[in-house]
Amino acid sequence: ENSCGGHFGGQVTLHSTLKTPEQRTKAVGNVVKFLGEERIPAYDINQLYPVTSSFGTASYFPLERAAASYFGIKAYEVHMNGYVERDGQKYLWIAKRSAVKSNYPGMLDHLVAGGLPRDISSQKDLVKECEEEAGIPIIVADYAIPIGAVSYIDIDGCNYRRDVIFCYDLKLPECFIPKNQVRLILPKILKSSRPSPSQPSPRGAIRYTSSAALPPSSFTWDDVFRISQPQEPANNDLQGFFDRVRTCNRGSEKRGEFIPFVIEGQIVGYVHNGFADHLRTFKDVFFFPNDNSNGSHLGGHVTLHPMLKTPDHRTEAFDHVVKLLGKELIPGIRNELYPVASSFGTSLLFSLERAAAPYFGIKAYGVHMNGYVERVGEKYLWIGKRSEVKPTYPGMLDHLVAGGLPHDIACGENLVKECEEEAGIPKSIATRAKPVGAVSYMDINGYSYKRDVLFCYDLKLPESFVPMNQDGEVESFKLIPVSLVANVIQRTQFFKSNCNLVIIDFLFRHG
Repeated sequence: ENSCGGHFGGQVTLHSTLKTPEQRTKAVGNVVKFLGEERIPAYDINQLYPVTSSFGTASYFPLERAAASYFGIKAYEVHMNGYVERDGQKYLWIAKRSAVKSNYPGMLDHLVAGGLPRDISSQKDLVKECEEEAGIPIIVADYAIPIGAVSYIDIDGCNYRRDVIFCYDLKLPECFIPKNQVRLILPKILKSSRPSPSQPSPRGAIRYTSSAALPPSSFTWDDVFRISQPQEPANNDLQGFFDRVRTCNRGSEKRGEFIPFVIEGQIVGYVHNGFADHLRTFKDVFFFPNDNSNGSHLGGHVTLHPMLKTPDHRTEAFDHVVKLLGKELIPGIRNELYPVASSFGTSLLFSLERAAAPYFGIKAYGVHMNGYVERVGEKYLWIGKRSEVKPTYPGMLDHLVAGGLPHDIACGENLVKECEEEAGIPKSIATRAKPVGAVSYMDINGYSYKRDVLFCYDLKLPESFVPMNQDGEVESFKLIPVSLVANVIQRTQFFKSNCNLVIIDFLFRHG
């Protein structure tokens, strides 16, 4: 800490003379070649990978792809499930990698997958990979549906992989045959044994089902602590956790009721057919081409009037539409603008009222942080209870810190800002938060199509720290043992639904 005045402690950085991306690439490339394949297997892939502080930010320099994990560089990829439906049964196209591949030779693989360069959106990269890896033409590949992201951290010796995989599904025509040597395989059906019936409760004991009897917004902290207490005999059934995950992923069978929302040739969202009927009245804002009207391969979709060319014009037009549609169609209007882009980190197309985002199927991004304390070997989580006057999820349990991600700020910077606003956590502590991955979900409910990606962080707090809300959106905070927090999630619906996903992820990672 004293050698350079930084708050990182022991660290490694580049020599101060390496100021440009080109200089850094050449220097680190020489190091990789010198270390050779004994230290960095498959170092001669000769594919350069962008090194950034977070997704979508400026590249510091490109690095040999095989070396990325030895420097702990976060890598991004696109993976696609290509499937066919026959007689009500789904089939996946599966590839077998070449036996001479430098990594994972001869193993099974997705139909299409590849690393994501910095200068291309995930959707465009997927279309490119579809053509290169499986001979899927653009007219078919453009129908791939983004369904979320998975991330993982894998440490093996000197190797520290921090990967985020953007996932897509593509329903292929039955007649389509990929160009490479792939076989059509019926997916295995994984059957889990039915849990045995619950044993009778001891006399006088209270047992709770996965849904609490209390209405979600009417509970108190006393209810939380009462319900969280251990039960005898212990209930190790995971069904309550599965229920919380399903709550955030409803309605996948209704995706056919939505049409793509397209701007500048890119799918940025999805609009329900019923909601689209309301938009048709705004002829100076929305345009509904069909298959034959403009030669588009997108089929029926909604786009913007060609006169709306700039982000400012589009934002102004949408503001007018949202106000006229009113709270009956778009509840919870909060006068917060949300960025709309074709994919994370790409150029802003326009800004939209945050409450309206799911009604246009806009993918939204947020940061969620687990703030925890360790006492005598046991972990405790700081949990917030939302204000009863919040327009969304009033009175429900929430993370210590969470918030939407604006377009013009990196995840880490936004988290530091939210830490101060929501819990009074000073920057000197907030900057220690560790990015631990991302969770995503898709939830269809009526006209609403939520496609959210939550960037997750952990922050170990001093035992003496007590959070203080600064923006009036949190009623109070409580420090609760992690084991009891798990019980609340398993037995109730007291938490804001997407918080359950992030805390469940925390439970897995922390055992």
